[in-house]
Amino acid sequence: MRLTPLWPSLLLALALIAMLSGSMNNINIVICLVDTLRMVRGSALAVREMDFATAAETIGARDQRIMVLHILPNILAPIIIQATFITPFLRSAAEAMPLVGRNEALARIA
Repeated sequence: MRLTPLWPSLLLALALIAMLSGSMNNINIVICLVDTLRMVRGSALAVREMDFATAAETIGARDQRIMVLHILPNILAPIIIQATFITPFLRSAAEAMPLVGRNEALARIA
C-alpha cells in the first residue's frame, strides 16, 4: 500500500490531536473523523462527476443548490455505513481504556 495518499490525513490527525489533549479517547475520535472525512470527500468527488450533477451545473444551478439537492443525498448512504462501522470501534476502544490504565476517572475512584 502506498503511504503517499495518507500524508495529508495523517498531518490533519496530528494537528487535531495537538489542539485537543492527547487522551486516548480524543485520539480514537480524531482517527475515525479523519477516515470519515476522507471517505466523504472521495464520495463527493465521485458524485460530482456523475451526469445529473454535471447537468445541473450546465443549466446554471448554483454550487450550494447542487451540493444540497444532488451531492448530499447521494453520499448519505456511505456516511451512514461508515458511522455504523465506527461506532463499535469507538465503544470497544472506550471500554478498553481502563485495561491499559488510561481512564483517569476510574483510577481516581479505585
